[in-house]
Amino acid sequence: MEVLVIDDGSTDGTRALVEERYGMDPRVKYTYQPNRGVAAARNEGLRQAQGEFIAFLDSDDVWLPGKLRLQLECLDAVPEAGMVWTDMEAVDLDHRLVHPRYLRVMYHAYRNFPRHQDLFSRQPGPYVDRSPAPRSGEASGSVPRRVPPGAPDAITRPELQADFASAYLVTLQETLARDRDRIALPEGVIRRCLTGACESVGRAALDAGRAAEARSMYWRSLRLNPFEWESLKFLAVAALPERVRVWLRNVVLLRRARGRRGRSAPASAHSDPQ
Repeated sequence: MEVLVIDDGSTDGTRALVEERYGMDPRVKYTYQPNRGVAAARNEGLRQAQGEFIAFLDSDDVWLPGKLRLQLECLDAVPEAGMVWTDMEAVDLDHRLVHPRYLRVMYHAYRNFPRHQDLFSRQPGPYVDRSPAPRSGEASGSVPRRVPPGAPDAITRPELQADFASAYLVTLQETLARDRDRIALPEGVIRRCLTGACESVGRAALDAGRAAEARSMYWRSLRLNPFEWESLKFLAVAALPERVRVWLRNVVLLRRARGRRGRSAPASAHSDPQ
């Protein structure tokens, strides 16, 4: 096992901590780089990685004991799988349990795979590569995530969602253009992924006040799936006059704020269990 610590321009004493605790451990390698963002840090880790499997651990993540061992056992038991994802526990900022199984609350990609056989293929997919040198994007044997909703986090900041949504759509399109013959997934699953990506870009554009761009993306989503209710709904909103859209947005935000005040549970973070 190797541990690659990629310090993306931090100012919290990471280098000194790693040197103090793990300076004599040959399995731990520390690398500093000027701040370039989480994707650049992950790609640098991928470039250096020598192992067969890769697991990302962000600075705000917590793994429970035995996580990696159990995931490796899963990969051995299902050799056609190229990736293992875990469920997660939601905890508040004091690490008190808020939700015991948070995966289905925060993520929805699993809905694209209603059948077990759709998840796995004897043919390796474009996002995962079990060779020592991954060739395509951020390949991994495990992709753990722990994001604290309600707490400062670069990934969840609203002003960045448009960039994330656009980057996801571009990556998806480029991957399909390059590796479609390697992706052993039903066409319907791929269309749902593209539909969701277009819808996400449209929602981000609408939130940013770019109604024309939002309408264009919702139309693209509907061409892929004419029965996509969310796209139909927000296309109608994007066609409204700007003053009406702003009023509706303020009403929605007010209701959400009242709902948050009415709930007793604190803002939550989450960690990966097995």
